[in-house]
Amino acid sequence: MGIFLLILTIILFLVSINKINKKIYNKNIRQYKEKLKTYRRKLIIFGILSIIFICLFNVVLNINDNSENTDKINITLPFIYISLLAYMIAMFSFIVHWILVPSKEKIKREIEQTKINQELEKYNFDKKIKYNSNIICFDNRNRVLAIINTYKNTCELIRYEEIINCGIYENGKDITNKQTGAIIGIGSRKGKELIDLKLKITTNNSNKKIYTISIKDSEIEKEAIEFLNESYVNIMKIMNNVRKYD
Repeated sequence: MGIFLLILTIILFLVSINKINKKIYNKNIRQYKEKLKTYRRKLIIFGILSIIFICLFNVVLNINDNSENTDKINITLPFIYISLLAYMIAMFSFIVHWILVPSKEKIKREIEQTKINQELEKYNFDKKIKYNSNIICFDNRNRVLAIINTYKNTCELIRYEEIINCGIYENGKDITNKQTGAIIGIGSRKGKELIDLKLKITTNNSNKKIYTISIKDSEIEKEAIEFLNESYVNIMKIMNNVRKYD
């Protein structure tokens, strides 16, 4: 059993170091390099300790098995249990730290979130409207609107003067009352037919003309409708104010 544990420990140690090295030298996540080096340092420490303790266990066990002297067996027996216990503690710590090493996807998400936070720090948002992972923020001082999706980790900025139209669409059909700004109504549905509601913002930006927030479900929540309504009304106010100044 001791030899098997030694071989298994060495294999796990080499595999873990190889995997974390690939992440460290990945150009796409180089911003995370120092954190990954810290994880690697801990893996090396606990991995080497695990190998040392299991080697010690095997040596003492071998001495104990080959000894015919009862006194010698009694002396080595405690060391067998101590080295095995020390191995188990070190190996447990090694596995825990290996599990804690973030995946490439998680690292990329954290990097993107950091970039978004740094970008948003430039602005002072007066109002935020939220529904699930969708957030619309308004900075009236800098005249900037931000569309944030916390699930997709995306942030899109639109200058007030770029907005030329806004509407709420149900399966492609405009359902907004242009006078009151309210959603006219969600059509009746049979069974579990999917409803696709979209808040669509049209701009004169040549890089991106249309920005959308989509809510899809067989049953649209009241909060979702309130989110779309409030967002639409505020964007229409922005458009009206821009026209006044123009």
